[in-house]
Amino acid sequence: MKKSPQAFWRFAALFLFIPVTGFFWINPALANGGPHGGFTATTDACAGCHRSHSAQTAQLLTTSEPGLCLSCHDGSGANTNVIDGTYFGAGLRGGGFSNALMDVALDNSAVTTPVTSSHTMNGSLGTMWGNGAINSGAGPSYFMVCTDCHNPHGESTYRMLRPIPVDSGATVPVAVPDQSPTVYTVSDPNNRYIGEAYGSLSGNISNWCSQCHTRYLAGSGSGHSDSGDAIFPFRHNTFAVPCIVCHVSHGTSATMGTHSGAVAWPDDSNSPNGDARSSLLRGNNRAICVNCHVDANGRVGTGGCNSCHDAVPATGAHLTHTDASVVGYGITGSYSNGAKYIFGCGECHSTDNASHQNGAVDVVLASTGAPAGSLKERNSPTAAFSGGTCGGVYCHSGEGVDPTGPVGWPLENPPGSGNYLLDSHDNPTFQVYTANKYRVYATTPNWVGGTLPDNGGPEGTCDACHQFPLTTSSPDVQTAAVDSHQWIAPDGWGSLHGNSYMTDPIPCRTCHYSTVKEAGAASLVPTASGGLYAVYNAVAIDNRGAHVNGAADVVFDQVDPITFTGFSSTQINVTGTYYPLQNSCGNVSCHASQTYVVWGAPFADDPFERCAFCHRPGYAVLDFPVLPACITCHPSGTVAPSPAPFAVPVSKDHPSGACVDCHAQSHGK
Repeated sequence: MKKSPQAFWRFAALFLFIPVTGFFWINPALANGGPHGGFTATTDACAGCHRSHSAQTAQLLTTSEPGLCLSCHDGSGANTNVIDGTYFGAGLRGGGFSNALMDVALDNSAVTTPVTSSHTMNGSLGTMWGNGAINSGAGPSYFMVCTDCHNPHGESTYRMLRPIPVDSGATVPVAVPDQSPTVYTVSDPNNRYIGEAYGSLSGNISNWCSQCHTRYLAGSGSGHSDSGDAIFPFRHNTFAVPCIVCHVSHGTSATMGTHSGAVAWPDDSNSPNGDARSSLLRGNNRAICVNCHVDANGRVGTGGCNSCHDAVPATGAHLTHTDASVVGYGITGSYSNGAKYIFGCGECHSTDNASHQNGAVDVVLASTGAPAGSLKERNSPTAAFSGGTCGGVYCHSGEGVDPTGPVGWPLENPPGSGNYLLDSHDNPTFQVYTANKYRVYATTPNWVGGTLPDNGGPEGTCDACHQFPLTTSSPDVQTAAVDSHQWIAPDGWGSLHGNSYMTDPIPCRTCHYSTVKEAGAASLVPTASGGLYAVYNAVAIDNRGAHVNGAADVVFDQVDPITFTGFSSTQINVTGTYYPLQNSCGNVSCHASQTYVVWGAPFADDPFERCAFCHRPGYAVLDFPVLPACITCHPSGTVAPSPAPFAVPVSKDHPSGACVDCHAQSHGK
């Protein structure tokens, strides 16, 4: 299908394009619940949609959109029926394109009813309302199909949404994080859509919607501050009330009355009107207004939060935690930018509307019942505000590691042969052992007049709230299992990233460049048994948007090289890829010939085994040359590799069994 440069979206799409069973795929590699991505080298899924030499439409497809998508998603081959807006008989969160199962009358009953308005998905022409710069008109025309919003080959995003919708004109991608577990239907048993909560996804989805509906995105004060646009001068605060609070994405069966149905379109046209002016709303007659702006006693509010009180109040530490750009009852999630922490009000207060205007200031911190995906969900079940301080909150915490069970040596086949059993990435395997992390919660400063540090470090630094870096040690934690920041072996030597067999400990910015830019100083401190481990000085948080956001932000520093001291001083930049779902790094240059590194995988007590993890003996000559003293035994000047994969090479048979016997200077130790 040939598209025009633009597309028809009246409001942001949230297309539930997630098949669960496919009728023509045999043993597909599953991703996002169906045959969309994660394929194996011999996948059978391709033939479900493509033909190499007899395709009937572009991209070698068997048929064009939407027919191809609906061959499953009409309920015949997938449980997500986007035509009727159902999933296993319950209302699909996005509604439907032809019918919808919605309690739009708010009478606790719902039947499947034809939709009154919907996004297009069949390539028909419409208008992308609000797209473009200030005073650029109502919005351009666009032919829109399913794959303009969704990537049929899979995305690790919510509903496989493309970070940039096709031909939207956006230049900055918005990746809406996926859910865990995935929720396809509205939570209300009567299929009431008003009040359906999306937690921390709400703000991200609004940002995603605004890639097409550019001028609909608005912050605090936008209801009484002129934007300067002739068509969209005053706008609802979409930070406080995200798009999906009021609208569905596929289609709605809401009906409109005399006034609601006569609202003109942004281009001043009056057609279609009546029920067709339902604009993907969640209730009849724009009922979403009353549900937010009328209290339990029937009193009508005149505006947003700041109609009754300051939003944000300049009391206590409010302005340290948020600002007026994100205000709204029950909003959760992090909206922080580089310079400032900005959290939704619902991270500290109730997310239940019944607690609003109840005569009390509700501080609700416990994780029990917290919205899925919120930061509050990571708090302790007993988190509480008491005596002016918060306890058990994720944003003032770090990680700890419980003592592990016995880890043992890498498994060999047969035992004692030196022929290691390897996983699919050629890494050695270990016997089953216990591996548990827990959160270490710091007590916060007093809400009124309190200042950091609360965990020993200066305000605005990594160690203000958590250990920096996390350091485990033997015998409590064996073989460096569970966490790979720094581990102190039985001989007293720190290892891994803290004391990394390089001259200097690896700076935090090497792996967390999105959060910190300062290298900071580190010193090697002796242990009681004569080894050394790294102690880091505090470094400043450079980007608060990548900090305290519920994710481990791993971004490799491509600017500041590490000085690697071997036989000659070498500067290397860390390159490679971080896989967040696998918690692993691939092809990072500081790991030599080890191509896939699993964070928290067991390390080895034995000095030789430590070398072997990166230098991969058994596949090729060791990465370092043989010293002159070795020529007696190795006249060729090289160490011959073992014939068995990853088997113990000749250096293991030396009297002490350690690489450092001959290669003491290879890493400055």
